[in-house]
Amino acid sequence: MKRALRIRRFLALVFAAACACALWVTFWMPSLNVAPASEDGCCCESKHAGKDTRTPDADSAASRTRDPFAPPVTRWRVPFPARPTPPCATGDGWLVADEAGGVTALAPDGGVRWRTAFSNQVFEAAAAVSDGVAVVASRNGEVTALRVENGLEVWSRETDELFLHAPRVGVVDCEPAIWLVSQADGRLFCMKVRDGAVIWRGEPTNRCDGEPVVGQGRIAYGNCDGAVYLFDAATGAAHGKIKVGAEDQMAGGLLTLADGRLVGGTRQGHLVAVDPAALKLVARTAVAQSETFATPVVAFGGEIATGTPEGEIVFCRLEDDALRVTGRVTLGTSEVGELAFADGRLFALCGGELCVLASPQGAVTRMAVGDDVYGLMVGAQGTIVCVADQTVVCVEGGGR
Repeated sequence: MKRALRIRRFLALVFAAACACALWVTFWMPSLNVAPASEDGCCCESKHAGKDTRTPDADSAASRTRDPFAPPVTRWRVPFPARPTPPCATGDGWLVADEAGGVTALAPDGGVRWRTAFSNQVFEAAAAVSDGVAVVASRNGEVTALRVENGLEVWSRETDELFLHAPRVGVVDCEPAIWLVSQADGRLFCMKVRDGAVIWRGEPTNRCDGEPVVGQGRIAYGNCDGAVYLFDAATGAAHGKIKVGAEDQMAGGLLTLADGRLVGGTRQGHLVAVDPAALKLVARTAVAQSETFATPVVAFGGEIATGTPEGEIVFCRLEDDALRVTGRVTLGTSEVGELAFADGRLFALCGGELCVLASPQGAVTRMAVGDDVYGLMVGAQGTIVCVADQTVVCVEGGGR
């Protein structure tokens, strides 16, 4: 009998304790504002003590859905007295020539460091920098070298050629050199940066609408007779030419892939790949309805990206000696003129806008920069420059 009484008293105490705990949890515990433990087990004080404003898993959800690239923002604009050339990066600024015969050095903040003017010169091609010297070539056929630090002339050489493409820089016999191609007839020149002495002068081929590329001891370009021409970079000796199609004419510049193969567009809307070592056409595929002038770039882990006159960026893969279209992104109805890939982002100019893609399937971020837009270049620290309406524009393309 006494034992049963003790058991009933014990159960009553347990029941009373349970009720007390329930009341404490219900009414008093919320007032303590205990922060929830983070994923790594650390309890951190909330910035909103006593009021949790987050939706369930809001922080992790935001990190998964937030665009990792901020929209482009204008840093500065510098007007020019005449139509500028595409900018040339100098390492700590930019060089810009113009059709009035001027060459201007800009600081990273857009300030003018110096300006040198040349009478009777019309510059349409970007400058090139090598060994502290900037080289500019005019449509009048004159080639001029300036000191990057102060704009003083180092040397000048006259030719009878039409230069509309930026020089290419490299080394010949351990000495800095430049290569130039005449737009009118495809004639190549190789000169010393030090004094402008001509190392070699090539023979004319045909009209050349794209800048040459230099690599693996060769210089190559495509021209309007439907072929990619190859020359020895040091001597100018012809290595041969590669026909890209019975009806195709090369347009724009060439892209050099890691394995040495070259990729470029044609006036007939094809993207072609050639093998300079084997002197053969590797692949060709249709990417546009008409001429493809945009120089291709490698983007997003091996995709070959090019632009079309119909306002698209076309992505391709070169695999098993075949070019396969892997995707298309429509930017607008105007021609996609120039492309650049840097810091995981693809930049493109289309219809007066700078467009930014974070992935081949991602949304397009846009920024209006002007009407007459060209000369897209990527600089240090995520800065982008281009020319718009006789003004050089520098923008920050966003960041991770």
